[in-house]
Amino acid sequence: MLHTLRRVPAIALFTLAALAVTLMFAAEANAATYTGDTSQGRAAKLRDSDATGVPTKFAISWQTKKCNRPTTTYTDRTVFNGFRTATRQNFASRGSYRFNDGQFSGRVRVRVSGQRKSQAAWRGGFRARVRVFRNGNQYDRCRLRPIGWNVRRGAMLQDAPASSASRSYSG
Repeated sequence: MLHTLRRVPAIALFTLAALAVTLMFAAEANAATYTGDTSQGRAAKLRDSDATGVPTKFAISWQTKKCNRPTTTYTDRTVFNGFRTATRQNFASRGSYRFNDGQFSGRVRVRVSGQRKSQAAWRGGFRARVRVFRNGNQYDRCRLRPIGWNVRRGAMLQDAPASSASRSYSG
């Protein structure tokens, strides 16, 4: 049996490539974004996957004044890219990250959990602990007691305080 190869017209290849790109962007477009705020009045944002509805990313702005040094304030924005456990109904994760702003360095340990309230809303809790170092020695410890957050699909983010957009330590 003899098989012959036929040349595929360029228009057919172009059509297939365009279809592949369209499907790739359509999957991303189906991903839902939920926005809202925390019990501190700061921004929170959740994103789920395209096909399954399982959360894939969470960002939260937060601040704590519960530090060993009485006049200290620590402000940060934490982003979770993926979770230890995640289903269509709930998710949870914990982890740590380091920072160095030139004057201070430190380690931030965080924990988040969330539950679906409805098809268009999620709620959950977040907490953090911070160890701050100066010149290689521990300078301060801060703790964020659990705060609540609520997000809704299609909700507009309220203007968060300017300091919630970036990390800062004033001690």
